[in-house]
Amino acid sequence: MGARPEDYERTAPQHSYIHVDDFAGPKELAEYLRELDADDDKYNAYFRWKGTGEFVNTKFMCRVCAMLHDEVATSAQARGEHANVVSVLGFRKRCLYAL
Repeated sequence: MGARPEDYERTAPQHSYIHVDDFAGPKELAEYLRELDADDDKYNAYFRWKGTGEFVNTKFMCRVCAMLHDEVATSAQARGEHANVVSVLGFRKRCLYAL
């Protein structure tokens, strides 16, 4: 379910998420979540990364670029302005922020 563990490892701070693939099945995941609920220290460990300067990389510019290239969602006027935005941002039809 969700993104692959490697995707989270690449973008999220270490020990800031729980991935379903780390468990044998829903029962084991539920047991772990109950364990976290009962142990404040263990639960709060998932938030220790806050304030360290590390952040979740949301690939903002990639999302902007994807929206600019989405011809279904954008109006004809927006598509007409697309070339100007791409030029100003320096995309030039290539991704500057490789995943």
